[in-house]
Amino acid sequence: MKKKYLLIGSIILIMLGVSFWQYTSYTANKKKAVVEEFKKYNETLVYDIFYYSPDIPNEEKRLSLKKRMDTKLVDSMCPPIPQISKPVTQPVNELIDMKTKAIKSISDRQRKVTTTFTIKTPEGTKFPQKVEAEYKEKDGKWVMEKIQPIAE
Repeated sequence: MKKKYLLIGSIILIMLGVSFWQYTSYTANKKKAVVEEFKKYNETLVYDIFYYSPDIPNEEKRLSLKKRMDTKLVDSMCPPIPQISKPVTQPVNELIDMKTKAIKSISDRQRKVTTTFTIKTPEGTKFPQKVEAEYKEKDGKWVMEKIQPIAE
């Protein structure tokens, strides 16, 4: 009789252990997916800030950035310019090798992110950049509140 209870107890403990392992594995995968999604969001926003294309009107770029950045920051990074009848064609710089290096949680609803990338001019000159941005969660969305270059 004791062996039967011991066997049943052992089986229950094994099942609990497996359930706990599955739960912790699921939680870790979920956290990893959230971090990867935030990295992609950050890199897309940094790209949109620093990429220039004559095909994208300034006001359109401003409206896009205002959805993801603080309004004062948009005004400083992408000031409104008067519309000209025929804009001057400017060469397009490329942004290459973009990587999110670090994501630090300052609080539950605030993060500090370090991103590196390289600006490549049409002539082939490369300018490595490193920026640090601060995000706050507002209405379920991450909004960039501050971005500044930092020395490498």
